[in-house]
This record gives sequence, structure tokens and C-alpha cells, in this order.
Amino acid sequence: MIRALKSRLGGDDSGGIMSSEDQTPDAARDALVNIGPAAVPALEQALSNEDALTRVQAAWALADLRRPVEPLLPVLLEAAGDKNVHPWQAMRALHLICGDKPEVALPFLEKALHDDNADVADAAGAVLSNLGSAAVTRLLTALKSPNPAVRARAARALRWTGLPSPAAPALTALRAACKDEDEKVREEAKKTLEALGGEVP
Repeated sequence: MIRALKSRLGGDDSGGIMSSEDQTPDAARDALVNIGPAAVPALEQALSNEDALTRVQAAWALADLRRPVEPLLPVLLEAAGDKNVHPWQAMRALHLICGDKPEVALPFLEKALHDDNADVADAAGAVLSNLGSAAVTRLLTALKSPNPAVRARAARALRWTGLPSPAAPALTALRAACKDEDEKVREEAKKTLEALGGEVP
């Protein structure tokens, strides 16, 4: 049964081994989680499957089974940055896992903001923005990066975190970014200031 369920994580044909309610990838993931620890070896093996959706569903299931999230985050972020697969499902899983384990996720996501793959880095910024005030300090650090793409990404992500308390350091950093030498950074910083109700210089 575990083998058959694993084959459904990416939507493969199970050969009629399972009931119809277990035929979708999400249902297969839930069924494996319900099996419990006995499903862990198969799920860990699925993390290296060539099918991206299978990897995403396996990582999500392992997180639900309270396995360490450190090896799961790179799998999910890579899929989230791949527009040729199922980024929305990977992002959904990342939001849930990172929200549950921000102390683990924050350093990983901060580093991922600098990824050479712009789609992966953008996905990291989107997840950071969803973590709210917990991510603000790291995004303000990224706003000082020598890489203009990272600065722009950080300015954009700050738009959705909400104002921290106190708000002054964030607003000051964003006003400074409005005068950045890079046009994209300036543009993102101004949009974020406007969204947060700050005064645009």
C-alpha cells in the first residue's frame, strides 16, 4: 500500500491498487501521513524522485510527520522557483512549514534571497514576506546587499510584512532605498513605502 500511495504523489497511474478516493496526489499524501512513521522511508526516498510534484508532496508529508525540516526546505524552494512544474503547491507547503518553524526557515530563506536562480530567490522573498514581522530584520539586512537584485527583492518583500514595532528603522531604510543607484530598487522601495503609508522622499 505504501508503494502504491507513493506512486500517486506525482499523479502516476497506480494500476488500480488503491480506492478512487486515494487517486489524487493530495489524497495520497494525506494517506501516507495517516500511515505514520512506517511511511517515512518511502517518503524520504521520494525526495529524490525525478518528478517535481512527487518531491513536493513527499517533503510536505514528511513535515506533517514532524520530521526535521532542514532537508525539506531546499526541495520545496527549488520547486517553488520552477515555473515549469507546480510552484503554487510548493509555495503552499513552504508557507505552512516556515510559519510553523520560523526559527529554522528564516536563515535558510535569507540565504536563498541571494540564489543565482532568480525564480528561486523570488520565491524565497515571497515566503519571507508571509512570515510578517519575524522576517523584517533579515529583509532590512538584505536591503543593504551589494547585489541590486537582492535589494529590490527585499524592498518588495517588505511590502507585505507589515510595519514592525518600532517602525522607524524600516521606514528609514526604505526611504534611503528610494535614492538607490539602481532603478528597480528605487521603484520597489517607493511602492513599499506607499503601501505602508510612509512618506516617499
